[in-house]
Amino acid sequence: MSEKDIVSAYAKELKLASVRENAALFAEDAMREQWGYLSFLRRLLEEEVMQEGKRARSRAYTGQTSLK
Repeated sequence: MSEKDIVSAYAKELKLASVRENAALFAEDAMREQWGYLSFLRRLLEEEVMQEGKRARSRAYTGQTSLK
């Protein structure tokens, strides 16, 4: 199992959809732009928080209350 697969599996287990979708892309950006570990993690988690906010607003708009 590759590192990408392991990260994806953990993100799925923790229900971190954006992390699961973006980890590999952000890792490529991090290597290319020479981000440090904490910068990479901060940016990845920042994206997760922003996307969750959008999902929450969407659920509120459509009247959904339960998380998948």
